[in-house]
Parts: sequence; C-alpha cells; structure tokens
Amino acid sequence: ATNQSPAAPIPNNSNSIRAHSKRNRVFVFRDFLLKNYPFLTKHADKETCHIDDNQQPHVQPTRKVVLDIAGGRGDLSFLLRNVDGIDSVIIDPRGPNFKSWIKSVKFLLNHPDEARKRSVEEN
Repeated sequence: ATNQSPAAPIPNNSNSIRAHSKRNRVFVFRDFLLKNYPFLTKHADKETCHIDDNQQPHVQPTRKVVLDIAGGRGDLSFLLRNVDGIDSVIIDPRGPNFKSWIKSVKFLLNHPDEARKRSVEEN
C-alpha cells in the first residue's frame, strides 16, 4: 500500500448514466495515462547500443510509443501526439475518418473564444 492520497475525482456528465460522457472519456483516459505512466512524457534522452552481424556498434535513441489498440477514430492518439508529443500508433480494423476532426478544427479556427474554452491546459 502507498501513502499517496487518491486523485481528485474528475467531474462527470450528470445527464449520463455512464461515469463519463463519451465526449469526455478520451480526456479522462489521457489524464489516466499521463498520471500513471509519467515515463511516457520523458524525452528520449537515453540511447541503446547493439552490435550488428559485422560487429559494428549502432547507437540509437530509445523511443516510447503508445499502441492505441481499438483506437477507433484516433482521438486519443491525436491528443497524445499533438498535445503531449508522445508517439502513438492506432491499431484498429476500421479505416480512419477525419471528417469530424476537420469540421471541429475549422470551427475552432473561426471561433477563437470557443477554442480557448476547449483548450487543454499545459502542465
């Protein structure tokens, strides 16, 4: 057992019977990942070295990548990559559909006050 206090509850949608609305679920899960796996946000400051078949050393930086299994539309991967700078790969049998993202981005570009309300705070 740890002596850490539990995280503050995340507000939910009082009109929903679910713990969190579908719209906010991706943000809740993103917060969970960042809080419980802080090493994801650390930059690749370490290197690994291996010897190839010709006995030549190869040094390469280590990279952390999130596999977004059943990532659907890619909302989580989009946030991780564009907000947090974490590489993320979507693995889903369905093809991507960016129509809603494009529509949202166009709307927010034309409504900067609304964009500020919806923005993600920097840590």
